[in-house]
Amino acid sequence: MGALHEHADGWKPPRRFVRQRWDWDGLFVASGVDSAENFDWAWGELAPGTRRLYRRAAKRTAEAMRELGEGPDAFGLIHADLHLENVLFAGGEARGIDFDDCGYAHRILDPAVLLHDHRRREEWPILRDALVRGYRGVRPLSDEELRHLGTFICARTVQVMLWAVTQTRHNPRFRENIDRWTEWSIAFLKEFQDA
Repeated sequence: MGALHEHADGWKPPRRFVRQRWDWDGLFVASGVDSAENFDWAWGELAPGTRRLYRRAAKRTAEAMRELGEGPDAFGLIHADLHLENVLFAGGEARGIDFDDCGYAHRILDPAVLLHDHRRREEWPILRDALVRGYRGVRPLSDEELRHLGTFICARTVQVMLWAVTQTRHNPRFRENIDRWTEWSIAFLKEFQDA
């Protein structure tokens, strides 16, 4: 991840290079290929208590984004979906795949995405510390950015859930599981937002 960010910082994009911005609107309004209308619809489908909890996470994300700013030290081109299913190992090195969500964002979003799936595991502190140590072995990661890691993990939770709600329109698997996933996200957000 650190090597990808380092490469992105030194890479000169072609003239017509256009990518998603994973800013507040990108995460909570018009994420990826889903239109703003879809996420508007998803917000409207949430139960009032769930909506309040998700909006609280979104508000905290906006505050963190303002604090971090969009200077080159904190904001740049990232993978934006670099979870372990999008990492292959070749020749003893980790290699990212599936760059369709690649875009411009606060760099702390990439570690948040990776750690998102592991946040409730007992090994969480070990995984987080190993990621930070490895990243810092390649490039700087400020204490200020790290202070917002939990906020960005919560942002990822809300983003994924909004996307999942949009998928219930046409995917039976999502319709069957959305209540269970929502309960899980609520429990996580209640526990993790204040951590």
